[in-house]
Amino acid sequence: MADGTPVQPKPPISDHIARLLAPYVVPHPEFLQALDDQLHAFQVSYRDTGNPLWVWKAVLACGSAKSALPDWVMSYLVRAAERFSGLLQSPPANPTKAIAGALEMKLTGPGSVFARLDDSRELMIAERMHWHIKGGLNETNAKYVVSGEENVSEATALRAWHKHRALFENPPTKP
Repeated sequence: MADGTPVQPKPPISDHIARLLAPYVVPHPEFLQALDDQLHAFQVSYRDTGNPLWVWKAVLACGSAKSALPDWVMSYLVRAAERFSGLLQSPPANPTKAIAGALEMKLTGPGSVFARLDDSRELMIAERMHWHIKGGLNETNAKYVVSGEENVSEATALRAWHKHRALFENPPTKP
């Protein structure tokens, strides 16, 4: 303190008190908008790719923000739960394959859901880079902003941009 008296640290509030206060704590509007934007991007990615890892990313984002799950996430979870319920009624010979099926982890074509998530994630990062550069940032500043927004390294943001920038700088034209 100003008079030289040491400041005593405040004890952390208990979980019980935190739960009582939770309904009265209003998140900052910018935080809510960022979460909405992120959930929308995850929903579009899930819709376009069929990759259920986008649903799980939404679950994690909502859990971290202590926010309710969107309807599209709940629909997926209910479908998965129904499939798991069926597995309980009739245990499969190959549980690993059955669990992957219940979670919609089996996609057609080459690559796993994990490899495909990396590909579509790179495109999302490149698109963020594009919009920041189009908005006036240079490549260096854009990579710093995007790395923070997407929780990736600056090198990853720049690598995604260099790999996919032609898609944004010279978009394909309709015939």
